[in-house]
Amino acid sequence: MAERKTGKRNGKTLPIQLIKANEIRDKKTAENKALFLEAYASKANNISMTCKAIGIGRTTFHDWYREDKEFRQAVDDAKEGMLDLAETMLMSEIKNGNIAAICFFLKTQGRRRGYVEHQIYEPPPAEYDLSKLTREERTQLYKLTVKATTTEGDTQAAIEAHG
Repeated sequence: MAERKTGKRNGKTLPIQLIKANEIRDKKTAENKALFLEAYASKANNISMTCKAIGIGRTTFHDWYREDKEFRQAVDDAKEGMLDLAETMLMSEIKNGNIAAICFFLKTQGRRRGYVEHQIYEPPPAEYDLSKLTREERTQLYKLTVKATTTEGDTQAAIEAHG
């Protein structure tokens, strides 16, 4: 980018028309970046919606984000601001006695105190009544069991041995 400002590229002086075109493009890019940052908050920090609103593609946004440190910092600051807002609203709901907000907070922030949901694993029954299955269903069950408990090469041999 610095080469454009000097009017040189690869050590050669650029034609004046190209220099002017580059300046116009750089100015338009700066304006679009400013428009993006302005619209970003109003679109709830949604990149796709913001790009559509100002008439640029997501690829353009990602190029700016990757290449422009100041732009990236402004986008990241906006994201942090939205997170701060959400935290403030959550705390407000907790103070108002909103049970769902309280539960959410405890599940996410109170884990070290034991506020976690545990999935309860119930083992399968020790015995099965295979007489309820047809011969075809029992054969299919056997094949699936063999497949799940043997290596790939042994699977076919075990199934063939069973008949």
